[in-house]
Parts: sequence; structure tokens; C-alpha cells
Amino acid sequence: FLYGGAQALLSGDVTGNAMFGAGALELRGSIGGDVTAEVGNAEDAGAPPSSYMWQTGIAVPSVAPGFTIGEDAKIGGSLTYTQTNDIEIPSDAVSGKVTRKEPVANTNVQYTPPTAAEKAATWSFDLLRSIVTLVLFGLLLGWLAPKFTQSVMDKIQAAPAASLGWGVISYAAFFFALLVIFTMMIIGGVIFGALTLGGVSGIIVWLGILSIFALIVGFVLVTAFFTKIAVAWLGGKWIMGRINPALAEHKVWPLLVGVVIVALIVALPFIGWIFGLLVMFLGLGALWLWGRDLWQARKIAA
Repeated sequence: FLYGGAQALLSGDVTGNAMFGAGALELRGSIGGDVTAEVGNAEDAGAPPSSYMWQTGIAVPSVAPGFTIGEDAKIGGSLTYTQTNDIEIPSDAVSGKVTRKEPVANTNVQYTPPTAAEKAATWSFDLLRSIVTLVLFGLLLGWLAPKFTQSVMDKIQAAPAASLGWGVISYAAFFFALLVIFTMMIIGGVIFGALTLGGVSGIIVWLGILSIFALIVGFVLVTAFFTKIAVAWLGGKWIMGRINPALAEHKVWPLLVGVVIVALIVALPFIGWIFGLLVMFLGLGALWLWGRDLWQARKIAA
């Protein structure tokens, strides 16, 4: 006889051996052979399974947590059970030998701290992935929007302090914009919902959700890629101009050199995040200045 489950109540007869694996087990019947029982401790038990069965119309016996051997139980062979403490066994219930085993903790999975070589390898692979990603995005950006990219780099070069300051402001403005959109979405949905204009309320809510999603995606792309690419490309042009001016306007080499340097500094332990913040604020501020100038130029033209 073999059983595995949450709880078991055996009040019948088993002619041979029996093996149990349960959270709660009670023996009332007769077992002709040996019994092996892996049973959970009473103090570790949770709610009985019957508490999760609602209006089934079926009476489910309640088994006490742990391992219980009734007064009428008979075991013709030996009893081997796993518990942290000895259980009460009637004097004539077991004909053979009684053996209690201690529960064995699961020690198969152990956390092993990474070695210095593994940490260095992980850091190197992360750095390489970052470099390859930025180079690919940079080349794509230079191919699709070369004038836009050059305009943002010009803003950084012409007004680095202003770009840094406006970058901090634009970073805060992003979260303020999220708050405004979310607030307007909730207010509009509630007002039009109260007016029984469910269609209008639904449109407002969905427009708000889409706006928030688009704003977050755009912000992540700009801060994670564009700002680093713009600063790296500008830095690469400056370095190549000092080494070989003929290569400063090349489409690949300044970007590659700048990306390697920026990615390496950003990946430095303890201090890299500071440089990463500066790069992000510079790129955000330059993008803000570019957008402001473009808006003013269109107003003048209009």
C-alpha cells in the first residue's frame, strides 16, 4: 500500500507493507507488514484541507496534525517513521521494531559566493554587452537621424553647464508629468463615470494609460541609450580630433572610441553611477534645449 498526500486516515485493513508520505497521518486499522511513514510535524501544520472545501456536501474526516496511532491500530511488522520527536504508540500496536528518523534538511542547494574570477568575468561580459548595444544603437541613430543627433551634441558642446542644469530639471519634469497625467486620468474617469458617460470615461482612462506607457518607454530609451550615445560620440570626436583630425568626422571610429570610454567609466564600481548620472543629465538637458529652441523657432515662423 502506497499513499502520498496532504492527510490520510487509514481505518481499514492492509495485508502487506504500507508506505505513507503526508502532512498528517492517523492509523486506526490493521497493517499486516511493515510501515514506513514520512509525516510532517504537528507544529508545522497549516489549516486542514477541509477548510478549503466549501459546500461540497461530502463529509471529510479531520486528521490531527502530525502522526497519530490509534488504540485499535495493529502493525504486524516494524514501524519506521520520520519525526523530530517520539510519538505516543500504544503498547501492543507494533509487533516488530520501532525506529524513529530525524527529518533531513534539504542541503542539495547551497549558495556559493562567486569567486573573484567569476565576478571579473561577469563584469567584463556586461561591459562588452553594453558597448555592443550602444554602438549598434548609435550607428542606427546616426543613419536615421544624423542632423538631430548632431544638434543635440552641439548643444552639449556649446553649453555644458546649461545642459547639466536643464537635465536635472527635465528629469524632475518627467515624474511631474507622470503625476499630472495620472491625476487627470483618474479625475476625468471619475467625473464622466459619475455622469454615466462610460464611453468617454473609458477613452480618458485608456488615453491616460497609453500616454503614461509611451512617456515611460521614451524616457527609458533616452536615458539608457541616447544620452550615453550623444556624450560618447561627442567625446570620441574630441579625442580623435587630438589624435588624428582626419578621423574625427568618421561615422564609426569616434562613436566606437567614445562608447568604450563611457561604458568603461560607467561600469566602474562605487563611482561609475555618478558619472552615469552626469552623462544622463547632460544628454537630457541638451535634448531639452534642442526642443525648446525648436519650439521657439516654430512660434517665430508662425
